[in-house]
Amino acid sequence: MPRPPILPIAAVILAAGESSRMGQCKALIAWSGSTLIQHIIQCHQAAGCSPVLVVVGGSHEDAIRKHVASMDDVLVVQNPNPSLGMLSSIQRGLEAAVHAGAEVMTFCPVDVPLQGALTVKTTLTDFFGHQAECAVASFEGRRGHPVAISRRVAQALLALDSNSNTREALAEFSPVFVPTTDPAVCENLNSPDDVRRWNKRVEPD
Repeated sequence: MPRPPILPIAAVILAAGESSRMGQCKALIAWSGSTLIQHIIQCHQAAGCSPVLVVVGGSHEDAIRKHVASMDDVLVVQNPNPSLGMLSSIQRGLEAAVHAGAEVMTFCPVDVPLQGALTVKTTLTDFFGHQAECAVASFEGRRGHPVAISRRVAQALLALDSNSNTREALAEFSPVFVPTTDPAVCENLNSPDDVRRWNKRVEPD
């Protein structure tokens, strides 16, 4: 797989939810030998993203901050009002990424159980290969995450009001849908049953 051009690529991990259906903080559930948030961070770092910006807020903010404090090249960004929805967290993360000098950004919820760095690399490779403004990971025709965007798209998302639809806003930039072999790109871990089901998929034979 060809390497993407050398441009500053920041990753935004959305971890400000309350995890109400899970019954515990999603970011800190055991996953692939560590925790889910560590796994997602490492997938993006191994794909060349730096820095990784973790957006936190709500009742799990302190626990997540402490958990990632020792991780290299990880910055924590607060969403003071995560009840406004995911777009508000995307905006807080993108704002920090732009401030950090990123020219390309990815964003992904923390509860998307990516198989590994290859999923992120594939999305970025197609983003650069198509000279796209927006690339969206997909599996068997279903769109999901991560999403890679240019700085120009980030600025457009930052200008949206809280009632805007992120998908509709991205559609203005002719997104490229990137086929991957990772069924997790269009899934979320919302409950303990989801965790058990997906853990069976990642367990070694």
